[in-house]
Amino acid sequence: MHSSGFFSPRKHNKIKSRPAVTVGNIVLSRSYRIPWLVMTSLLVVILVRILEGMFIVGLAGSTVVLLITFVEDAELLLGREDSHHP
Repeated sequence: MHSSGFFSPRKHNKIKSRPAVTVGNIVLSRSYRIPWLVMTSLLVVILVRILEGMFIVGLAGSTVVLLITFVEDAELLLGREDSHHP
């Protein structure tokens, strides 16, 4: 009785792989692919750094606005406002 199911023995064609490259004690495959988890982690780190930069720029801009407002309000309270305003 000949079985052609999943578990039946078959002749498998062996795929010839490219030889590995060794650098010191590290073996590198020529067909090395960066795993998707590493790529997504790298992408998340880059996006977090961009958001941090945007936060710092926004914080600096808010500080400048607060300082300008403080100076203008102090001039108004002390009565040193310019007479050029209508």
